Amino acid sequence: MQIPTRVEVVRQFEEWGKTHSLHTHGYLEWLFDETNDDFDAVKRFCEALYVFCHVFHKCLFEILANSEDERISRDIVYNLYDEFGSGDPEHGHLELMRRLLRSLGYTNETIANISLNPGAQEFMDEIVRYSREEDSLKAIGLVCIGAECNGSEYFNRIYNAFSKKACMKGADLYVLKIHAGDDVQHRQNMLELIDQYLETPEEREKLFEGFLASEHLFQKLWTSMAYFEGINVKQPTESTTAFNPS
Repeated sequence: MQIPTRVEVVRQFEEWGKTHSLHTHGYLEWLFDETNDDFDAVKRFCEALYVFCHVFHKCLFEILANSEDERISRDIVYNLYDEFGSGDPEHGHLELMRRLLRSLGYTNETIANISLNPGAQEFMDEIVRYSREEDSLKAIGLVCIGAECNGSEYFNRIYNAFSKKACMKGADLYVLKIHAGDDVQHRQNMLELIDQYLETPEEREKLFEGFLASEHLFQKLWTSMAYFEGINVKQPTESTTAFNPS
């Protein structure tokens, strides 16, 4: 298989990111629809959102533990420091998500006892396993490029959709805007992190393999959420399985 140039790989990260399954899926279209005011479904989504924020940090720690590259370690530590509020615990992303849940009626105890559907939990376990066991560059492609680089689009979509729902009028939605704003800088940080690893075809292939894994894993997550909501959503018609430099 011919590996695209660094320019082509970066372009595909950008173009495919616009429709990445992190923020584009039939389940999300159903949930975000302005006419859908199912508060229980929204809460189940927010629970998954909170757990994923926690798992995302675990993934970064796994990458940090496994990498022997000083540049990777330094940039991951910097990103984690920002994720935890840059010295201000109230601005940490997990605390922001707790604020959202508390505004929906959760207590610290109910937050600590959140339990996801089996498919969603399988996704959480798999993304941590991938970060722990796969090559560091593959894990970076999954977690840092597939997830983090598309985070701002994701959180802005959530904010815009939930702002229009009557059931969310009392929710602390501003925390989603804070998270989206932070992820703009995090995206830039991650693109700078991978820049030097785009020089060789072997490293580009690893990064892209991880990116493809993120596409497939998030499809599975949202399909699972739809299944356990009892709704039938349109499945993707095209599989992101190979490089396409055209």
